[in-house]
Amino acid sequence: MLKAAGNSELLTFTDSGFASCEETRKSRSRACIFFSDSLIYWKSGKQNHISRSTTKAELYALLEGITEVEFPHCLQSSPKNLQLQEYCDNSSAGKIASSIESIARTKHNEVAHLWIQQEVAKERMKVHYVNTENQAADIFAKSLARPLFEILRKDLD
Repeated sequence: MLKAAGNSELLTFTDSGFASCEETRKSRSRACIFFSDSLIYWKSGKQNHISRSTTKAELYALLEGITEVEFPHCLQSSPKNLQLQEYCDNSSAGKIASSIESIARTKHNEVAHLWIQQEVAKERMKVHYVNTENQAADIFAKSLARPLFEILRKDLD
């Protein structure tokens, strides 16, 4: 798993299970937040809406992860060099979140996604791609092969 470079980084790993609820077809979001090398928070739960694509579900998971950090309140009172590093394993969601230019290519952008893009533009956070083997959020809500589970569990210590 990726580790924070210094003491002034919050690492947030988010993921979603697209349409994973068989009854409602709502997706499941999961997030875990690290400060420095310590896990400080994790969450897993059903999203409040039905997503029509994997990318949309990943964008909502990303937003929920950022919201858990209480971005507007928490970071305003913290050191100015504190930056949120957001990791998701969907490259399309990461590109949409990181690039204001992607608005023209997506027809149905919601205010929440535009807010993420605004925070990236202000350089208050960065969104990164992380491959599945390093996706720490998976350990909280997904069935994993034993070797991957043990690697991720060890990284949480």
